Amino acid sequence: MDFTGSKTKLESSLWEDRFSQEQYDILRRCSDAGSSKEWILYRRKNRKLPILLEGANFEELDLSKIDLKNAHLKDASLCRCTLKQTMFMNANLRNTKFDGADISGAKFTAADIENTRFTSVLATGVDFTFAQLKHADFHEANVA
Repeated sequence: MDFTGSKTKLESSLWEDRFSQEQYDILRRCSDAGSSKEWILYRRKNRKLPILLEGANFEELDLSKIDLKNAHLKDASLCRCTLKQTMFMNANLRNTKFDGADISGAKFTAADIENTRFTSVLATGVDFTFAQLKHADFHEANVA
């Protein structure tokens, strides 16, 4: 899925500054394989590259134990995803949707989750220490 499809050259250039098709494709393959190995290898080789996934649609994927520290996931959809023990520390998750996701054991330490929806999530053992929770929606979330 290419998110830069029908944009002007200037719009495409601006969009590419916030979205990496390569990173998106790697994470989808990790979900399909049920393993984070490819992502780990990619991040080892590209430590200094920012994780740019603004507006990405990851609905219903399994991204458990994926390291998304400092990721730019603003306006992304992670609805109905399995995100057990996923690391979102210092991530930009503004306006992101996690509706129906399993975020058990995930770490959102110091993440920006302003206006983020966590409707009906399973959220046992989640760490929101120092996270910016302004207007975050936890309607019907199971945080037991």
